[in-house]
Amino acid sequence: MKLPEWTEQELLRRPAVLSLDEHKEGPRYVLLVTPLCGTCQAARRMLEIVAVMDPGLRLGLADINLCRELAGAWRIESVPCLVETRGGRVLRKRYRMEGVPALREWISAGGSP
Repeated sequence: MKLPEWTEQELLRRPAVLSLDEHKEGPRYVLLVTPLCGTCQAARRMLEIVAVMDPGLRLGLADINLCRELAGAWRIESVPCLVETRGGRVLRKRYRMEGVPALREWISAGGSP
């Protein structure tokens, strides 16, 4: 399953109040990558597997080279970076991509550091 690619505008859009639909949908997980990063490509493959295992997840990716404002606003330190957001606000970030089980556990922990 190929992950959808989101633009900087889509990711930075922050409504003043979350709609009922956004509350129902839950958090969004964004993998920030660069095209030539081998570790980023490995992380992408792992998250594609996670997406197949849990099709209800809102999981996608963005090229950090095309998201300069977002990188500053979200204080991204390196790539790959998996970011959990809700309503345009960062809840937490993960830089270590240890494998599918670890990523599933991190995602299912939802909101705990």
